[in-house]
Amino acid sequence: MIESKRVKIYPANKEQMENQIVAEKDPELKKAYKEMLQGCIDHPDLWDWYATEAASLAIKWAFNHPEVKSVEAETDFTNTASQKVLEKCGFKATGTMGEEGPRYILYREEV
Repeated sequence: MIESKRVKIYPANKEQMENQIVAEKDPELKKAYKEMLQGCIDHPDLWDWYATEAASLAIKWAFNHPEVKSVEAETDFTNTASQKVLEKCGFKATGTMGEEGPRYILYREEV
């Protein structure tokens, strides 16, 4: 899990989020989780903002480990939204292709 003052990130699919909502005892959190899930479903146009903040947190977490000198990522070659997120976060295209598509890298000294 990665977190900031405003965001706590952990991977969850729709079914896992629905299970979290059912299990939540606090009515305010239950309401918030429902709104978040519905918002993600209804507004995929906002995913870029969430993705940028999530990627930024992951980068921060990685570079908090002194042994990490760079962070690499790759996207599907047709996923221009994810490529833009990486570029917003400072990643540069390496010019190579990975299993998923184009590879990107961000060096510690560039942050």
